[in-house]
Amino acid sequence: MAEQTELLSHWLQHFEGLTQSSQQFYSMVEKRVSMKQISDVKFARVDFKEGGLFSDSREYLRIKRGDLRYDIGGAPFGNGFFVSARLFAEGKFADEMIGSLGRGGLLANVAGAVTAKVIGSHTYMRVDQAHMYLQLVHRGLLEAVDAMSSAANLPTLPEPERRPVMKAFFH
Repeated sequence: MAEQTELLSHWLQHFEGLTQSSQQFYSMVEKRVSMKQISDVKFARVDFKEGGLFSDSREYLRIKRGDLRYDIGGAPFGNGFFVSARLFAEGKFADEMIGSLGRGGLLANVAGAVTAKVIGSHTYMRVDQAHMYLQLVHRGLLEAVDAMSSAANLPTLPEPERRPVMKAFFH
């Protein structure tokens, strides 16, 4: 079975007049997120194709904790610099099993609900931790963005533009 991945939130901003190196930006984000002291966080740089098989690749910063991953992109674009961020939940064995059971009718739905209770896949704590992870990592991202903007004498983003767009947590 292929691993399931679900987009939980996204965020994108363009900063007109800002010139910044992607590598320096990623280092700033890593430093600020590290200061949040989130347990079990791992940082990596990953490459994604910009288009088809033979297109150039673009490097992203990946911040991972358990089955949550936050991918951040930052690069020059037009007359400035853009930043994108996406929070994903990746399917694990228990989640896939519960998802499969949930598609099998009444008996399977009951079995899936019981299994979820026993395994604890949809607990308040798990959802709260996912929200806290998003909040702290996104806050570290915004602190890096604010530092870049301040250094370039650009205005700080207004509050509505600072919020990620939420999808759903653990259906």
